[in-house]
Amino acid sequence: MYRLRLTKAGQPELNSETPQTPQKVQLTLDETWITTPENVHDLTVTIRRIQATIQVDRLIRTFLRKVQKAMGRSNASKAKAIHDYKSLKTKLDSMRSTKGRTKVQFNPNSTFASIKDIIKAQQEEEAKQALYKSNNPESGLELSANTVEEPGMDSFLINFQI
Repeated sequence: MYRLRLTKAGQPELNSETPQTPQKVQLTLDETWITTPENVHDLTVTIRRIQATIQVDRLIRTFLRKVQKAMGRSNASKAKAIHDYKSLKTKLDSMRSTKGRTKVQFNPNSTFASIKDIIKAQQEEEAKQALYKSNNPESGLELSANTVEEPGMDSFLINFQI
């Protein structure tokens, strides 16, 4: 009997009573603050708030998990589409010449460029434009860029109504 009360120096006294956890305040569903989710995190927070107030069936929990998964996939595809659009746009801008002209190479010791140098530069520019048209990036790159740009990013989103 006396042994139980004796403790070593520096140790707290052992108490036979276990601590009691205070009861949670139960809110009704009307008192719970629920917002319209804009991303997966908001949806997760909303689901946790609902589950804290009421008992949710397994079927509803499964459905909400699938909604979270679909929303995550939708956000990922939206981010991928934006990334692809930006990369295609930069690629298209780099393929196009900015001025549509080729600089004439001439002797710096002379005042003007010779006619032969000017004709050579014109032929090089025509060859570049012919190569550009033969590769036809408008059918691939601009079509993809316009596909994303015309309807807007809202068409890529999946709307859920809960």
